[in-house]
This record gives sequence, structure tokens and C-alpha cells, in this order.
Amino acid sequence: MRLYTSTGTIRIRDQCNEYGVGLLMVDKYRNPDQWPFFAVDNGCYAAHSRQEEWDPKSFLGILARLSRESRIPDFVVIPDKVSDPTSLGFSEAWIHALKTTYPQFPYYLAVQDGMTEESVRQFIDTNGISGIFVGGSMEWKLRTMGQWAKLAHNLDLQCHVGRIGPVNRMLLAEYSGADSIDSTTWVQRKDALVKYIRAYREQTVLPSEEASE
Repeated sequence: MRLYTSTGTIRIRDQCNEYGVGLLMVDKYRNPDQWPFFAVDNGCYAAHSRQEEWDPKSFLGILARLSRESRIPDFVVIPDKVSDPTSLGFSEAWIHALKTTYPQFPYYLAVQDGMTEESVRQFIDTNGISGIFVGGSMEWKLRTMGQWAKLAHNLDLQCHVGRIGPVNRMLLAEYSGADSIDSTTWVQRKDALVKYIRAYREQTVLPSEEASE
């Protein structure tokens, strides 16, 4: 299971390289060459957490620069509405524009509270995306992420679970079938990343990132 984080100092970045943790680029372009791998979030949750209206300018600027530099992220999260079942229609409007302008990128649909497998499957069938990003409230996410991972894998897609920080949740995501997760919990305190990643890898029964390379 791949691990991503979206913030950190140069020291944290170096630790991420040592421990095989990738960059989830949010709001600001960062040089992908300085990370083992990278993906792009849309910044909708970041704006929501700041109680601000989401402005797509930074997100589109990141995609434009990656396109100019011929860089391909592991995935790009389609714009969404946090913990809102109407998010699907919002994402539907965005995916057409994104695939027209940047058809080379792999796109993930962010699923939110209240969405059904049937509606998500229809979105996937219609838009030809590459994966499912499990967003939503924490209670809903923990309860349904196994369902979304199963759906993704049945459709030969990938499944990412967002904002999973504590070790017990990391393990739950892995056992639920997630292919990747992200968190900023691991980098909020000095040496926290080393602590969390070591604890996670000591407890997991599945191969670590290094073992799969």
C-alpha cells in the first residue's frame, strides 16, 4: 500500500524519501523530482477545512505546469464537495473539462457520504476514470472503504483512502483493500513520520513499499 503526505519541511521530505512516502500535491506546486512518487489533490477539502470557498486556480495551475513539463502523477482527484452527496454531479461537470484539456492524466473520483455503488459505477462507466478516492466524513469513510475498494478492484481500478493518519486506521485501510492512503498526521511533529511508518510496517502482514519494488 502506497503512502502519501501533503506537507512537510525539507527534513520531512528527506525522511519521506528514506521511508518511501510520496507527495500529495495540494494548493501549491512542488518539484516531483524531490519525492519518490506523487499525486495531485484538488484542494477542495483544504478549502473546506479552512471554511473558505474553493478556488480552482491553484489546482488548474498545478495541472497546467505538470502538462508543460510532461509529468504524469499517479492520479489527480476530480473536484468534489466534502461530505455532500451532490458531489457526484459537481465531479461530473469537472471531469469533462479536465479530460478534454489534460487527457493524459489518470483521474480518481472522490466518493462522499450518501453516494451509492450504482451511481458511482455509472459515473465510472460513463467517464472512464482510473480510480476511486474515498473521502467523506471519518465515520462514513471507515464504515464503507472496504466496499469502495472492492468495487474499484472489480472494475480493475485503484482505490485510495484520504486522511487516514493513526496506525490503527492505516492498518484498517490496508486490510480493507486500499491501494494507497494519505495523511498529514505523520508530519505534524518532529520525527512523527518515522514513528508512524515504523509502527505501521511492524504490524502489517502485507509487503512494505520497499519489498514490492
